[in-house]
Amino acid sequence: MQKTEIAQFCEREALESAARGLGLANFILTDPNPAWRQQAEEFVVRIEKRLRMLMEMNKVS
Repeated sequence: MQKTEIAQFCEREALESAARGLGLANFILTDPNPAWRQQAEEFVVRIEKRLRMLMEMNKVS
């Protein structure tokens, strides 16, 4: 039973991290600052890589 609670906690944490990452990506893609726009693609790729790693570690699909 405790393992299930831990797994649920980890899944929730991974999903919350994914939501924060998507929010940051959306901010960068919609921010009018040209410096952000120049770095947006690289940033989104880094965030996506990080989120996929978190999801894989926590077995979230």
